[in-house]
Amino acid sequence: MGDNDMKQIDPSKDKLPKSARFYMQLLEQQNVERARRIALTRYKNRILGAVLASTVLSIYGYTMFATKQETFLDDFEEPLLVIDEPKK
Repeated sequence: MGDNDMKQIDPSKDKLPKSARFYMQLLEQQNVERARRIALTRYKNRILGAVLASTVLSIYGYTMFATKQETFLDDFEEPLLVIDEPKK
């Protein structure tokens, strides 16, 4: 350990003032709440990602399905060239 590392304490063995124990519990509760918020945010982000991905895939699938049904270019024939015969 370096010189700047903090010493680990055991609240049950070390004699700490009540105020120090109170603030330790308060910080622990805040940390648990922060971890819950992060977990909830991750869950919501995953749901949103799944919804967006399914939307994009469904639009892509519908587009492919719709363009396969179009047949107006399949029967396209070039018009016959009409040559006018010269008049006599």
